[in-house]
Amino acid sequence: MDFSIYNARGQLVRSFETTADAAGQAHLNWDGSNDNGSKVQSGVYYFRMSSSGMMKNGRIVLMK
Repeated sequence: MDFSIYNARGQLVRSFETTADAAGQAHLNWDGSNDNGSKVQSGVYYFRMSSSGMMKNGRIVLMK
């Protein structure tokens, strides 16, 4: 499963690859850092999750 986080400008902030457990669920914790390990600012971010032809988009509000 691929999981990507984008800022309000549509720039990729962080990307993850996860696998589902035996129940078919995947868990992910984002610590508010980008792919370089730097903490990002508070604000609205968008995610895209895709797996096996399925795609889901949503919004994340990061508050510090």
